[in-house]
Amino acid sequence: MLNMILSGTGDVRFASAGQFIAGGASIHPRRTLPTAVLLAGVSGRYPIAQEGRAYVLEADTFMLLFPFREHMGTAPAEGNQSHYWCHFTVPDSARHADGPAPDGLSIPEFGRLKHPERTALLFRQLIDASERAYAVPAAREELCNLYTRILLREIAEDTLEESGGRARSGRAVVARVKEHLRVHAAEEIALGDVAARFHYNADYLAHIFHQETGLTMCGYLLAERVAAARKLLLETGLSVAAVAGACGFGDEKYFMRAFKRHVGVTPSQFRRAHCRLHTNIK
Repeated sequence: MLNMILSGTGDVRFASAGQFIAGGASIHPRRTLPTAVLLAGVSGRYPIAQEGRAYVLEADTFMLLFPFREHMGTAPAEGNQSHYWCHFTVPDSARHADGPAPDGLSIPEFGRLKHPERTALLFRQLIDASERAYAVPAAREELCNLYTRILLREIAEDTLEESGGRARSGRAVVARVKEHLRVHAAEEIALGDVAARFHYNADYLAHIFHQETGLTMCGYLLAERVAAARKLLLETGLSVAAVAGACGFGDEKYFMRAFKRHVGVTPSQFRRAHCRLHTNIK
């Protein structure tokens, strides 16, 4: 996941802000803007991708759209979708990195709001300030810049605060995903649906899963299916084709190749070898 890295918020300049409420099943337009855009979800679901990295903006989440980077909706909005938005400019020194940087203010392109009620309040104050007519015209620009900078600082600090517990959180969610894959191994599983079930971006979940297990989710699911097949081959008289189907393999030939790759022998050879072993023990 990319992060925007700023040396600070002093050169951030407010452009515009508001609250969007989806009309019908609207899809975010494909576009590239000269400004950065901060989105904070209020309700519903709003699928957006930035340069191919797909996310779903929903309640208590945020998304940062980078300037001069293409973004687009990937599906219609759902569930009375609403979110706050703020366009702002960043200095030329702003850069992007795969993860937080120790030498600057890091804001990830997507994440959960640690204090959503505070974020919502800041957005409402920002929108109010942008729409007010001030006796001193410069006051509007000054206040809107300050609210924008506070929002970015709050999100950056929340990210730092959560980073200490991220490893524990990652291990916990990976444990839940592993159990889900084990229980539903015989079913047709779309890994994107698994990520949505656990409210994670698919790429980020794949990353922490591999980090914790050393396996991809597909690799782990395949190992669970092979383990279930071994059990059925030993404990039932089901045919190899029936075992394949019962363990989530839609194709018998693929099952046989996968089984041999994991176990070292074909399903039939495995069954015959273990039957002889059990006979000798008796």
